[in-house]
Amino acid sequence: MKVKIGKGILNVDVRGRGELVILHPAASRSSRDFDLLVKDLEGEGYMTAAINSRGVNGSNGNTQGMTLKDLAGDIADVIRGLDVGPAHVIGHALGGHVVRVLAEQWPDLVRSVICVTIGGIILAKIDPLWAVEYILSRDPSDRERQFAIKMSFFANASDPSPWFNGWNNGVLRDYMLTLATMPEHELLKWGKVPMLVVQGKEDKIAPLETGQLIKERFGECVQIENISKAGHQILTEQPKRLASIVLDFLSQQKSDSYKSKSKRKIKKESVFEKISFVVKNWHLRKYKDIALAMASAMNAPDVSEKGEGKYNLGWGSAITKHQTSRKASQYAVNFLPYLKPGMKLLDCGCGPGSLTIDFAEIVTPGEAVGIDFQPHQIELAHSLAARRKVGNIRFEVGNIYDLPFKDNEFDAAWLCTVVMHLERPMEALKEVYRVLKPGGVIAITDGDWQGDIIYPTFRVINEFSAFFEKRFNKKGMNTHRARSNRYLLREAGFKRVKGSAVMEYYGTSEETQAYTEFIIELARQHVDSRVTEFRIKMVESVWRAWGA
Repeated sequence: MKVKIGKGILNVDVRGRGELVILHPAASRSSRDFDLLVKDLEGEGYMTAAINSRGVNGSNGNTQGMTLKDLAGDIADVIRGLDVGPAHVIGHALGGHVVRVLAEQWPDLVRSVICVTIGGIILAKIDPLWAVEYILSRDPSDRERQFAIKMSFFANASDPSPWFNGWNNGVLRDYMLTLATMPEHELLKWGKVPMLVVQGKEDKIAPLETGQLIKERFGECVQIENISKAGHQILTEQPKRLASIVLDFLSQQKSDSYKSKSKRKIKKESVFEKISFVVKNWHLRKYKDIALAMASAMNAPDVSEKGEGKYNLGWGSAITKHQTSRKASQYAVNFLPYLKPGMKLLDCGCGPGSLTIDFAEIVTPGEAVGIDFQPHQIELAHSLAARRKVGNIRFEVGNIYDLPFKDNEFDAAWLCTVVMHLERPMEALKEVYRVLKPGGVIAITDGDWQGDIIYPTFRVINEFSAFFEKRFNKKGMNTHRARSNRYLLREAGFKRVKGSAVMEYYGTSEETQAYTEFIIELARQHVDSRVTEFRIKMVESVWRAWGA
């Protein structure tokens, strides 16, 4: 059956007569995944409509930038087209999110919701993109691809071959982005219809804790069933057990009493149940090195060198543009009251010089001196000073551990996001203390990445941020340095030390979009070569969804 959806057409496999059951498969998978379950449902007197979603098995429609609500709307069109609703809706994996959104947005079309595994709500026990990258890049006969599918989606004793084929790679990326760009706070919106969540006890993508969280959130309106010897696929791993659970749940809806117990007999699982699948040709010992090699590149050890001659964030165009845009009125708001005309000021780690130039204008007819150990930054600073026509300023290459100045030379010193990059911060602060006059003033400002507040939150952004924080800390950076700066100043000999805070914020669409592009460019400059382009583009897409 063909159903019109907006500007597209869906191919829907409709069978049987009776109460309508809609089935939505996993990302880029076809309706064929439900063949075994559909047979059992049809045998019990249900009408089934298994959907081939956009870009799958002859269905079409826009997939770029599509949302879960778009996909849920497609199901709504199918139910209206069949004109036998409301329907019970079953979703597998990503399809579980589609049917829950349907129940929230179009409750009049839904009698009950059944999720056969549902990932993305809590952290997976395996990198969910690992197998996807192999599915996209390798032939179905490739052994490493098969191993990744086995380890990601199936229980140890299950036959993974049903999922070696049947992926629609042309749209798989788009479906993965559909879930990734869903804000975390929207992952637990389900509507108010009766719900069943079926989970595999060996599911690494959607761990059992998912069901616990859903149960805590929705209470008695949700039923949780956990199946032994099943992973994320379930449909072919334990088809009879799954069918029994689903049919029992549906019979409860027929009785119009959700809490009543069904008379259907559910087969009891036995610890002595014979394993029907014999593991053959897998030789897991042989593949131990493959498993290690295919572990997420995002967690690969950083091999870049530490050292005082390195600036951890680098000097790419993203950082330079960001630093050039900084203004003293924002970054040095708590330092400016101490600056007076005629002072001589030292800016350590001046970068392209924007803040140094602001200070020079404030202390005129005094002088501002900027030092940086990277010669190109000094060149940029000279050019910027010339464009802004500021003359009471000079820049030079210098080392903060060995400043090229005499004792007691400066009235004020400024260090902006410098100390957090130093492996020997106390030594550097004592050197700055040496060149300050008695009664001089120092101000240091650093970030504390734990204080970042981003909303809405996205799992991909959270994981991205954690990865980069870990990566930079391995390089010698301290991403939580700001909280210890007052202590460091006191230990370095400074008196009357006062701590304060300044917020860097991005509140308009223009600002969030600019910040997004800054983060994306910075990420591309620092990402490990082992991270695939697919993974990078997913991170970029989610950041742009946040910044839009």
